[in-house]
Amino acid sequence: MGATMRDEWDREAERWIAWVRTPGHDAYWKHHRRQLLGILPTPGRRTLDVGAGEGRVARDLALLGHDVVGVEPSASMATAAATHEDAGPMLRGDAAALPVPDGAVDLVVAFMSLQDIDAFEASFVEIGRVLEPGGRAVVAIVHPINSCGRWGGEARGAPFVIGQGYVARRRTDETFERDGLTIRFASEHRPLVDYSRAIEDAGLVIEALREPTDPDELSRWRDVPLFLHLRLVKPPVGESVGRRIFHITTPADAEQLVATGSLEPPSLVTEGFAHCSTAAQVVATTERWMAHVDDLVLVELDVERLDADVRWPEVYPGQRFPHVHGPLDGDAVVRVHPWHPADRTAWTG
Repeated sequence: MGATMRDEWDREAERWIAWVRTPGHDAYWKHHRRQLLGILPTPGRRTLDVGAGEGRVARDLALLGHDVVGVEPSASMATAAATHEDAGPMLRGDAAALPVPDGAVDLVVAFMSLQDIDAFEASFVEIGRVLEPGGRAVVAIVHPINSCGRWGGEARGAPFVIGQGYVARRRTDETFERDGLTIRFASEHRPLVDYSRAIEDAGLVIEALREPTDPDELSRWRDVPLFLHLRLVKPPVGESVGRRIFHITTPADAEQLVATGSLEPPSLVTEGFAHCSTAAQVVATTERWMAHVDDLVLVELDVERLDADVRWPEVYPGQRFPHVHGPLDGDAVVRVHPWHPADRTAWTG
């Protein structure tokens, strides 16, 4: 098994710190800062910087009035961030398992880190978890067009060639040298749909999208985007992403669904459909029909991945519930949530 991107960046930590802290070497100031600030929410309760590196973005956000906590997995980078003269709080931790409680922050910033994270889908889930309902995340990544192609010449107007294709994921590895400094970038090319799917599965919604190019009129990158900036929002309870529905069941049935790829709940035979609820309905549904059962789980399903039709009859006045008219598909399972009484009390959708 080859090295993970985390391993590669651990090895690159010292060179990265030197690169970032040398004026003119970091793309943040030329290509990102002004554009990113344009979609950044005003300072709120608490900002979490995910993949904080040596802390340059966290320090900049603090100067702008944000109450920032950084999270960084690399010991070398986290130490460099924590020992800087303008250091703020820094936690050692993984983006796919953030050391932060549920709903603890109202803003997450992930600047140029997610394309370098192996478990990026889990990282989006974690971002959604730590955000309070109505909270936002601002993400900057290498634009998928940038990571899948190469220029056929140096001047503006040269052809841009997508030589290895756009759709398939693949590791990318580039080394840059400038003024005696060298840095190697270990990343993964992913098509835009993979990021969009991960965002949707995390229960987040894209609120703003920008494609920064090079401001230099003569640059070839004036015509092709270098980066992608996104502002995401975690909808309040009752306004969750419409294509996510939930089936309340037993742990054994959930295990069968995941293991075999299919589940036919009893109601499919007796009523012709599988009962489901929206994020805003699951607590009331449980209390109405299964309040006496402690050992339950909540299966989160992606409507788009279900083979069967999903119909929305008005079950109670003004309330439409999702009914799946066929077996539940394992491919449609986004997550299985614990659903004990304490989980229901803390549910935020």
